Amino acid sequence: MFVTCPKKMGCRKLHRGLFAIVTVAVLLISCAKTDRPTRYGWTSEDEKQIRRAYITLAKAIEHKDIDLLMSLYSSAYLDVYGKQQETWHTVRRRWEQAFKDFFIIEVSIVVNSITVEGDRAVGVVAMSWEARDSSGTLISSVEDLPAIDYWRKEDGQWKVYGNQGRG
Repeated sequence: MFVTCPKKMGCRKLHRGLFAIVTVAVLLISCAKTDRPTRYGWTSEDEKQIRRAYITLAKAIEHKDIDLLMSLYSSAYLDVYGKQQETWHTVRRRWEQAFKDFFIIEVSIVVNSITVEGDRAVGVVAMSWEARDSSGTLISSVEDLPAIDYWRKEDGQWKVYGNQGRG
């Protein structure tokens, strides 16, 4: 393909203009393939990892897989609300009891937003669940319970970290 220069515009100006257009096009294409911070409306790789962790969390609960579930929690987990405090160990005991008490647990987690700053992140979610006994009778249910989850990246993996007493 040949480009001819219009008489009023010099070839140098035309080539500079084409170069600028091609450069912008290449930058746009390369940016579209990379992750961007969520504040720009695109999803970062960290956000994708946390979203996958939420999916794994729900599956671990539904399959009553305590080891998988607790692998998603930081060993430094601490959540304080009012006078109550939960650590990794108390969370594990609570889930073990729930797995004994309920025959079927169905979980849905809707992620409303994830904000990542370095090795820390905050997830705002709405959780729903139904728990049934062995006969299928509904024992407990919650719909669209709002929750804020605090995450920390440890050894390349995102873990639920708790509010560390700042709640």
